[in-house]
Amino acid sequence: MLYKDKGLLVLGSFYMSQSDAIKKFAEQSHLTFPVGKAKSMARKLRVRTIPEIIFLSREGKITKRIRGKMKPSELIAGIEQIMQ
Repeated sequence: MLYKDKGLLVLGSFYMSQSDAIKKFAEQSHLTFPVGKAKSMARKLRVRTIPEIIFLSREGKITKRIRGKMKPSELIAGIEQIMQ
């Protein structure tokens, strides 16, 4: 919520899960951003690991990619970079 008023958009893409499993996970995890199955988007963005976080600029260019587990500080640093 910290960055919502600054224009941050977060999307969750699940590559292999079934739609009902995605919905259940989102509810149990109290996710507040849109999630769905997006195999074609994952291919286009060249997702190679799970999990993988891709930071896109406002212009839609990839500015940073974190593959595998990440520390909260890495997530915040990536958000701060694209919010400038």
